[in-house]
Amino acid sequence: FGQARLGILEFLRSRARPATVPFLHRYYVDVLLLVVLGLLFWQLQGRGGFIGRAVSGTSLELDITLLLAPALILLAAAFLMLRILPPLVRILAWLAKLFGSSWATFTLIRMARDPLSHGSLAVIVMLAAALGVFGSAFQSTLSRSQQEQTLYRVGGDLVLTGVSFAESRREAQLRELMEIPGVGAISPIYRDLVRMLDGGGAAPTSLVAVESVTLPESSWFREDFSTTANNLSELLVPLRSVGSRLPTLSRQLSSGIPIPGTAERLGLWVNADNLDSGLLSQPPAFWLRLVDTGGRYQNAELGHLDIHSDQPVGWFFLEAELPDRATFEPPFNLVSIFVSSPSVLGMPPGSIYFDDLTALPSTPQRVGGTVIEHFDEPARWVALPHRGENPDRIEITGRAARSGRAGLRFSWTDTLSGESRGILIPPGPFPLPAIGGPGSQVGQTVRIGVGRQLVPVSIEAVTDYFPTMTSSSRRFIIVSLEEYNDYLRRVGGAAVSPGEYWVNVAHDAADILDRNEVIAALKGSLHPSARILDRDLAVDTAQRNPLAGGGWNGLTILSIAALSLAVVLTLGTHAVLSVVDGRVDLTVARALGFSKMQVLLSLVLERSVIAAFGIISGSVVGYLLSRWVLNFLDATASGRDIVPPVVFTADIGIIILTFICLIAAAVLAVALAVVSARRLRPSDILRTVE
Repeated sequence: FGQARLGILEFLRSRARPATVPFLHRYYVDVLLLVVLGLLFWQLQGRGGFIGRAVSGTSLELDITLLLAPALILLAAAFLMLRILPPLVRILAWLAKLFGSSWATFTLIRMARDPLSHGSLAVIVMLAAALGVFGSAFQSTLSRSQQEQTLYRVGGDLVLTGVSFAESRREAQLRELMEIPGVGAISPIYRDLVRMLDGGGAAPTSLVAVESVTLPESSWFREDFSTTANNLSELLVPLRSVGSRLPTLSRQLSSGIPIPGTAERLGLWVNADNLDSGLLSQPPAFWLRLVDTGGRYQNAELGHLDIHSDQPVGWFFLEAELPDRATFEPPFNLVSIFVSSPSVLGMPPGSIYFDDLTALPSTPQRVGGTVIEHFDEPARWVALPHRGENPDRIEITGRAARSGRAGLRFSWTDTLSGESRGILIPPGPFPLPAIGGPGSQVGQTVRIGVGRQLVPVSIEAVTDYFPTMTSSSRRFIIVSLEEYNDYLRRVGGAAVSPGEYWVNVAHDAADILDRNEVIAALKGSLHPSARILDRDLAVDTAQRNPLAGGGWNGLTILSIAALSLAVVLTLGTHAVLSVVDGRVDLTVARALGFSKMQVLLSLVLERSVIAAFGIISGSVVGYLLSRWVLNFLDATASGRDIVPPVVFTADIGIIILTFICLIAAAVLAVALAVVSARRLRPSDILRTVE
């Protein structure tokens, strides 16, 4: 209707000089769209995603209007392309006049005279490229996230639960399991909820005790989980300060003071001059903590100090009978000395001196004894931690010496009450080295409350995530299982038993071993109540979930094929019509001296510029759009954070396929344009031109 109202002069002028400013740009409709898009972007940033919590905080709600943001972004990119492309083409035409050949200048000037039609084609190619890149990133990112969530939740290659090994036969049973063909490593795992007495707050902390040598072989770990390590083996280096107790590795005996095999009793000189006997309702009691060659622990009672308020205190010699060798296998080692107060009121602040630990023969007299500890070596003994605000202290000093050059002074500030206090020789590093979770700091020392015992740990490394720690709000600490058990037994507690075992299935280069056969062999060696969770099976099930990206590759390829077909039809139709509409320009160019090859190169350049602008801009838009949208897909259906965090991933194969299809569409359009140009008859066109 608009063309019919024009006269012949206006019609010919509009065809020769098409309008360069479309309706959308003339009235700034694209600017209005950008304002709406900015409003939606502001809402999304404020809500933190497409899904937010209701006012009640008990349910999730979805704002449908916010889902229009990705489509509006593509539409805004199309409008920006239509606004940006004309000046870019004019700049290229100007550069072609200065440096280019005549055929290139001719082509770019023609495009600059009619930028809207070429801009529309570039928009179509851009949208196709953007959707292809977005589809490749969206599908692969969701699929990888689902896979890694499963790997993180399961933890081990094979996870054995419901397994209970007797303490005396655990090593033998583990050795039997490791002899099964295909079993590469077994890593015991112990879990507990503990409380941190130093800076941990009231919330419970998850304690995970692991075997640091074999865990990296059986567990999955991502390099961005920790800022202090690139892999799990590197992260667990601080926990490998002592030898492993697993069957295939060397076993080290606990450190301590060796007791001669001829000794039947132990004696210890104790000085309580610094105790106010007038304030003591009951005298303090003393015990020795012993360990035998089999790693079993037992206490030996030294007795009480005979303190009277009307008599000087001085030095007391306390004796304890050694355990029966029928149940406690020599040689023995002394590892701890405990002090406690039987009184409900406890003992007020004070100090006690220790010196000359003596091994005694069977005779009741004190003669013939051998001093096996003079308490004159610094840094050998440490004070047991307790729940008070002020830690107990020890000091090697000459004032505490009964004989020799020095003795040990044990002092306390907080009232010494029912809990055991005293000194010990640590089984390894003290405090125990640990890996801290979120909120921990390297070098931080904390006390962990485990039942009636306190375990001091020093944070040697930190990690934000650790397999199976799925709660992003709960703190966790990782320690060595053997060091943890050794310390608990040394301070009078009981050793803990692993609740699960992570098994690594060795990869067979010859593909002889079958994973299912290894699982079947493990089931046959365990109690019927034991359960085996296969990580590979869980990952395969998760990847098949169509709601989490499973099986989307086929749909993505079909979508790319449909987009490519639409681009082929559009570019091909435009190529033919462009040659028909521009037949006069092409014929005049031939008449002015252009060769057939230059005309063909002109057509190739025209389609190449359109394809290049569309593919490059579409790739950038698709990448930015996918990064922006996927940044909001960080919550589960229940509103919890996805653990581990989503990692942006793009399927390079699908991106290459998208580019190949678009380039093939451009090549086909060039071929159709060349065929159409070859069919032109210059004599007829020049004779019939208006």
